[in-house]
Amino acid sequence: MSHHSRKLLSTVEVASVEAAPVVHLSAQGYLRLAVMRALCLPMLAGGLFPAISDAAPVGSAAWFAQAKATQTPASATTSPVSGSPSLPVLGAVATPQQAQAQTQRSMADLNRAMTAILQAQAAQRAAQQSGVNNIVNGLAAGGLQANTNNSANCASAYNCLWQNADAPTQTQLADGVLVTVKQTAKKAILNWDSFNVGAQTTLNFDQSQGTQKDGLNDWVALNRVNASASPSQIFGKIKADGSIYLINPNGIIFGAGSQVNVHSLIASSLPMYLPDAAKSLTPKSSEAYLKASNQLFLETGINSVGPNTANGNLLGLGSGHTITAADNSDAQGNLLLPQKVEVQAGATINTNKLGFALLAAPEVHNAGTIAAVDGQIV
Repeated sequence: MSHHSRKLLSTVEVASVEAAPVVHLSAQGYLRLAVMRALCLPMLAGGLFPAISDAAPVGSAAWFAQAKATQTPASATTSPVSGSPSLPVLGAVATPQQAQAQTQRSMADLNRAMTAILQAQAAQRAAQQSGVNNIVNGLAAGGLQANTNNSANCASAYNCLWQNADAPTQTQLADGVLVTVKQTAKKAILNWDSFNVGAQTTLNFDQSQGTQKDGLNDWVALNRVNASASPSQIFGKIKADGSIYLINPNGIIFGAGSQVNVHSLIASSLPMYLPDAAKSLTPKSSEAYLKASNQLFLETGINSVGPNTANGNLLGLGSGHTITAADNSDAQGNLLLPQKVEVQAGATINTNKLGFALLAAPEVHNAGTIAAVDGQIV
């Protein structure tokens, strides 16, 4: 689940006795060829191979005459008569001057290859930073913005925006920002005006009170993002001992380098629970949707079955109602559907033992890594 990296192609003219073919190499191959040329040619021209008996001074006319007389069709073989290794054939290189010129060309190739590699690395860093730098870290506008504005008696009316959790806090660390949401009951409802996790942000849902003796944790935090917000962009880290449900009708993007480590995860642009009579998959933030969703989440759950449970209304599926295109279109007939969920290359989602990862949207793209130990990935 990863994007194919682009390779820089370089064109190198390789000299030979018969022709000069054009060979297409990657930047790394170009570099290796240049290094071999730069190293091997001085060795051949400088006489670093074992000397022939009564050899003339290296580089003299007599030395080239001896080299020509002792060469065989197969280069670098052992002479059966003298036991001395023959000099390799130099191909188009016939004089020390030519060898020096070839070496200079090879060193130029080496410099070009190094420049190409450095440029490619710089381009990769720029591409990664282009999608990260505009995401604010921590609790701030454009980053993580909680909506804790509850109305009076919201718990009994099932319309709380922030329930069973303390308001988020922020701690500045040496390498980034830690945002903590401390959950105070088994099920928490959290609403966000924006849910973006910057590259240097760690969002920790403290559900430690729900950890059992066997290490499992059945606490759940339902996170809803305002329907008028933008897609959630996650480039940092999300941690939780229990389960995290993230619902954003505008879509969710797990960017390159992001890390999610939770017991279970639901990431969806579909409504978590729909009212019985609902026919639209984009209920916005209507009071009816909020009340029905809160009540089904708190009183039943995704594993419940039977009448009046969440089982028939989860993520807009199986509600018993016919959902038509007309019910999900604007006045001009344009479809108004929830947006995509995307896991980009370099993103990782890990769930704990017996946990699950569920990505649900009209369109889902996964190029990252999702792992579930003895669990499920849907």
